[in-house]
Amino acid sequence: MTETKEAGRTPAPAPAARPFLSPFRDEFDAMFERLARGVPPFPFHDLSHWFGRGATPATAVVPAADVVETDKAYEIKVDLPGFEEKNISVELAGDQLTLKAERREEHEEKQANYHVSERRRGSCQRMFRLPDGIDRDKIAASFENGVLKVTVPKAEVAVAQNRRIAVNG
Repeated sequence: MTETKEAGRTPAPAPAARPFLSPFRDEFDAMFERLARGVPPFPFHDLSHWFGRGATPATAVVPAADVVETDKAYEIKVDLPGFEEKNISVELAGDQLTLKAERREEHEEKQANYHVSERRRGSCQRMFRLPDGIDRDKIAASFENGVLKVTVPKAEVAVAQNRRIAVNG
């Protein structure tokens, strides 16, 4: 068989001749590795946007949460084991509910032949966008056994407007 070449065309390079694809592949793999560890998928140097001031990839933790809608309210339960009530804050700004928690631990042990001093700190933050039709003045929060429970009542108007409609066949 005879090969024919079109004038002015060069054959496509072999896959090994495309070195620019390797960095993209490496970055793509790294993105999924970070995502699997619970870190934002892109290499941010300042994680405070998601996890609060002073957060690093090692301390950036997103706590587990359950959100349940009942007839009269939305209930948000967030697991915060090891945190104390005094270090937890619940803030509402516009339609954004922000839950923050911080913990600091210090341990020091002195003996005649050694001295051990350890410090650990960590913080977490979780944000929820609240729907329309809530009673902002009656939002309540409680903390018990490492679980933060936030109750967001529906406005009376929103509760009164809900009704079931029968489907006739």
